[in-house]
Amino acid sequence: FQAELEIARAALDGNQAGSVVTSPSGATTTTRIDGFAIRNGSGTRVSSYRYGGGIYCSFSSPTIANNTITENTASGTSACGGGLYCSNSSPVISNNTITANTASDSNGPSGSSGYGGGIYCVGASPTISNNTINGNIAGYGGGGIHCKSYTGVIAYNTVSSNIAGMNGGGIYCGANAAAMIANNRISSNSAVYGGGIYCYFSSPTIANNTVTANSGSYGGGIYCHSSSATIVNTIVAFN
Repeated sequence: FQAELEIARAALDGNQAGSVVTSPSGATTTTRIDGFAIRNGSGTRVSSYRYGGGIYCSFSSPTIANNTITENTASGTSACGGGLYCSNSSPVISNNTITANTASDSNGPSGSSGYGGGIYCVGASPTISNNTINGNIAGYGGGGIHCKSYTGVIAYNTVSSNIAGMNGGGIYCGANAAAMIANNRISSNSAVYGGGIYCYFSSPTIANNTVTANSGSYGGGIYCHSSSATIVNTIVAFN
């Protein structure tokens, strides 16, 4: 006899009225956002932009773990982080399911604007590990993850079936990004440039990943533009 206990997640619904969760400025990893269903957020308005539909972190570094972050949007010109937005922050993002989030000026893969459908990080050094990042959309770049001016770690994630209208269906490494991208499964993502991974003026280390079944007009698996990526022990196949 084996009893099974099902624990229902507490649902936080943003009702399209802003970011569902805003982490306080100055928070450290002892601040936890843990075990919630975070959904239906529309982002924090900064000028005419929307950032962080599900979770918004600015100068804030909480632990974000064991959540389902889904069906959130960041919309408008230069919208960033449909699921999660980090600026000048170093959160620990682990064991989450981040799915069906959108960053776009038209809530679709328009190819004109919108960055980081699942996660957007700028000027940050988070640890992104052991997450399932699936089915997110960015109008322009980084359907799954968009990182810019970034020195963090992206490891042991499943990044699949994300869409970018232009660059980096799975992962986008932007200007001055020096991320460690290791031990991820990156599959079935799509973009015009870099279906799996797109590197732009960046120097990531891409190690021990499996990059398969991604699609793009240029660089179905990996596309590097003016970058000095180090790619080792990585399977790049069937793209």
